[in-house]
Amino acid sequence: MTYPPAPWRLEGYGIQTLHWVDVKQAAAFVPSELEIVSFLPGKTLAGIYVSAYEADSLLQYNELIVVPAVVRYQKHIGAWISHIYVDNEDSVAGGREIWGLPKEMAEFSWHHHGKVSVRQNQRELCHINYQKGMWSLSLICHFRGSIRT
Repeated sequence: MTYPPAPWRLEGYGIQTLHWVDVKQAAAFVPSELEIVSFLPGKTLAGIYVSAYEADSLLQYNELIVVPAVVRYQKHIGAWISHIYVDNEDSVAGGREIWGLPKEMAEFSWHHHGKVSVRQNQRELCHINYQKGMWSLSLICHFRGSIRT
């Protein structure tokens, strides 16, 4: 397994979602040393990012990134990434070794009628129904627990 040196130039397309999630629900996916930032009473901001990096990219692969909460560590605020799934072993190796990212292998299915699904070991992790150019989408994801939006 070999991967290119950083930085990686990636080109393709993706879908990004943002959701209000209960802080108590997000806490299961965030290390205890991080403080979950609450923007509304009992709610934090979470997100899902699904992308396909295509032919003009340094590596070609699909990716699902899960952000269960916005967090604070000392004086720094940022998004905590709890899960990253890809379908390219070089991306797994490079992500882990170069950046220390929690990448795992999964299978991705993109459908022309506006649906993407992600599976790992025959278990559906996430499916998204979307319309290109529209604000409308439907999302259901399951990650060692469950986040539903």
